[in-house]
Amino acid sequence: MVTKRPILEIPGPKAREVIERQKKYTATTTVDSPLVAKRGNGVWLTTVDDQLVLDGTSGVGVSGLGYGNVGLIRAVIDELMNRIPQFIANDFPGETPSLLAEKLSTFVHVIKPSGGVAKTCFANDGTGANETAVKLLLHTQPGKNVFLAFVGAFHGRTGFSLPLMGSKSIHTRDFPKAYTVLHVPFPEQGKSSWYGNRAIEWERCIDAFIEREYFGSVVDPKKIAGIFLEIVQGEGGIRPISPEGLWRIIKLSRKYDIPIVVDEVQTGFGRTGKLFAFERYDFEPHVVTMAKSFTQLVPGGATVFGEQYDFKEEGVHSGTFQGNAMACRAALQVIAAFEDGSLLAHVNEMSGVLKDLADRFASYAERKLHGAVRDVRGLGLMYGIEFGDAKFRDEVLHRSLIRGLNLIGAGHKEKNPTIRLLPPLIIRKAELKEMFEILHEAFDATVDLIR
Repeated sequence: MVTKRPILEIPGPKAREVIERQKKYTATTTVDSPLVAKRGNGVWLTTVDDQLVLDGTSGVGVSGLGYGNVGLIRAVIDELMNRIPQFIANDFPGETPSLLAEKLSTFVHVIKPSGGVAKTCFANDGTGANETAVKLLLHTQPGKNVFLAFVGAFHGRTGFSLPLMGSKSIHTRDFPKAYTVLHVPFPEQGKSSWYGNRAIEWERCIDAFIEREYFGSVVDPKKIAGIFLEIVQGEGGIRPISPEGLWRIIKLSRKYDIPIVVDEVQTGFGRTGKLFAFERYDFEPHVVTMAKSFTQLVPGGATVFGEQYDFKEEGVHSGTFQGNAMACRAALQVIAAFEDGSLLAHVNEMSGVLKDLADRFASYAERKLHGAVRDVRGLGLMYGIEFGDAKFRDEVLHRSLIRGLNLIGAGHKEKNPTIRLLPPLIIRKAELKEMFEILHEAFDATVDLIR
């Protein structure tokens, strides 16, 4: 095979030093790639070894406006240099956080009382935003301590500090030491690969399944505090929910008066072609959580909810850096980037290009090696290519990286090993075409390796 692109040494010498230092001195967490970037511009990254790499991850969905966005950088610097960047917004009223909460109240459409408003509780990240949602629903619905979530869901990794609290009873009074979560099948479109030969079209029966298998025999529906839902499961393998499945969940929510929490941590702020993914289906959830692209340059998250779910007294929930001015200023700048509609129009145009390129890649892969690629699916600029084998998928990822394309995996390694495509929203057609040219080369090299 003739190699069209030079093969990069990744990790290079400087990157290996960084990797070894990190491995020695930091906790074992997740390391999906040996790429060590030192700066970025648009959709391009430069490694510590001065190698140029096209990025198809947006830092796992964070840098939606691209790297080095001048307006975003200037806004955060202005907040840092000319205002008080951190003055504990929860203990002292803050101008920038209050402006952001007001803005969120106007365009995040959640179910609220007649004449009421949507309110915001700020967080430091996505898991903090989801934990806040849990606390809000437990606090305002006494006697309810069970949640429904879905197989393949990803809502964060924290959740152990509250039982350690020994300061004031108000901090823990309304919350159980633990609560129950029941996981049910995710109603994606078609037959789910998660269930192999037992594949069921869950989109057509998820409500009946929950009522038959859970309500009454496992849990009293009156005990359920909320349903946590991703419109597209990201970590679960880029699995969009089916419209019919979603409407059956909404019907269940209305029948039993169960709040729906939509997790928009990875799908929010234009990723699926709408500002929020739930807007594609013309319904209002009760609670929406967000992070990642919400603030982009600095850590930040938020939980937006109808005021009926607000904490009933001060001090029940708070946090030092929640709603810090720099994060809130960054979020205001991100929101401003979507206000004239041109960025969303671009995302939807590029989505058509991405889908076409991904479908062509899947067809090519099938001709080259039957069963190597099982599926292509997604919304907007959030697509997944599911492979038949995790080791093959991982080799394609590696051979893409050394050719100058940064991608990451998703999904269960045995059930739906997937390559996740999350390029910055500003990506252009030529850059998408280059992405798939490299992916083709990486695929060919992997096939040659196993033959």
